[in-house]
Parts: sequence; C-alpha cells; structure tokens
Amino acid sequence: MLFNTARFIGPVIGGILIVVIGEGWCFMINAISFIGVITSLYFIHTAFVPNEKSKTSVFDDLVEGFKYSFGFKPIKYMLILIISTGFFVLPFQSFLPVFAKDILNGDSSLYGILTGCYGAGALMGAVFLASRRSLHTFPGYILIAAFLFSGGLAVFSYSSNVGLSMALLIICGWAMIAQYVSVNTLLQTMAKPEMVGRVISFYGMSFMTVTPLGALLIGYLAEFFSIQVIFLGFSLLSLVAAVLYATRKSVVQRGLSQTKE
Repeated sequence: MLFNTARFIGPVIGGILIVVIGEGWCFMINAISFIGVITSLYFIHTAFVPNEKSKTSVFDDLVEGFKYSFGFKPIKYMLILIISTGFFVLPFQSFLPVFAKDILNGDSSLYGILTGCYGAGALMGAVFLASRRSLHTFPGYILIAAFLFSGGLAVFSYSSNVGLSMALLIICGWAMIAQYVSVNTLLQTMAKPEMVGRVISFYGMSFMTVTPLGALLIGYLAEFFSIQVIFLGFSLLSLVAAVLYATRKSVVQRGLSQTKE
C-alpha cells in the first residue's frame, strides 16, 4: 500500500514539476531523495547466521526449482499467467509517454496524471486485498484481474478520450495489483517451505526479466506497426493465457484447499 501510494502521488507531482522547472531538476530532486534511504540503510545493523554449505551447485538448485515450479500444476498455471502478463501487458508502462503525447495529444502533465491514475488503481487493489479475510477467493480474483488487465489495456490502446483513458488505467492498476499480489500470496502459501525461495524467483522473473524483454520487442515492432496495433495484439495474446488459466482455475483451487488442510 505504501509503494502504490507513492506511485499514485509521485507521478502527479512529477508531471507538474516537469512543466514548472524541467526534467533535469526532477531527476536532481529524485537523486536527493535517496539520501534518506541510504542513511536509513547505514543505521540498520543485523547479524547473519551462516547456513551449512550446500552440497549442490546453484545450477542444480535452479533446475530443481524449475522442475518443481512447473511440475506442480497449481503453481505452473499461475506462473504461466503472470509471465504472459509480464511480457505482453506490463511493458505498456514504458510507453505511456507515447500515448500521452501522440494518442491523447497531451504533455508531461497528462503523462503524470495517467501514471497517477494507474497508481491510484493499484492502491485501491492493495487496500482491497488487505481487507480480505480468506485466501479461498484469491484464485477467482486472479482470474477476474487477468481479464480486466488485458481487456482494459486493449480498449485503452485505441482510446482517444482522456477521461476514458484515465478510467481504464485505474482499472488496469487495480487488476495489476490484484493479480500479482494474489499470485504472490498463493505461491508462498502453496509451495513447499524449502522451495518457496526458488518459486518466488520465477515469480520475480515475470516482471524483473520478462517485462524488459517485452518492451524491447515492442520497440522493435514499433518500426513496422503503430503502438496501438501492437498493444491491441499483445493484449489479445495475454487474454489467451487468461483463458488457459480460466480452464485450470479449479486445479489451483484444489491445490489451495489441500495446502490449507
């Protein structure tokens, strides 16, 4: 919730500051803000207890983690879904300036507002999930969020109305958090204790590694197609993964029930 509050407030302020003082000073202010973080890290003191030396190599652990993650069906279907979302849908954030300027005919202020709307939706999604009392409904939230995220982006890609685009980004922000946080929670709940770290590493790849690769592909395709066509196509491909998850949702539900038992 703290993270997404910053995503909601920061871009709006940034968009205004770009107009008033320019991009350079915005980067300077951002750099100065890290002094607080660095100072806080300096005053953190903790002791680490070394683990026994592993008898297997990092590569062996990685292979074992891959076999477990994609061999256990409830986890496999969730990972496939978020990897697809990370590759086809999440990269749109990097191209929001294009939509703000070329599609909606705005400036940096509009870009800040659009990013703020996305952050506001994410904040609402975080609050929504934090208020849930049971994990039983999380597989359903993942399904709803997957369709809303891909479908919302498909409509957003061809929207030329600022108000509609803002509303769609709020929906996309909610769906992004609802999907990713729900999957993260279920992965940590369902995975074997000794496998949690490796399973979560594949989860992290869905946005730390896969998303930049998707952005690179979009940048390449932009030489041949309009950004609207690209994101419409990518959204439809992501919907295919959502449909696959829909057909396997019962498997995830059963896996969660067995884990809780």
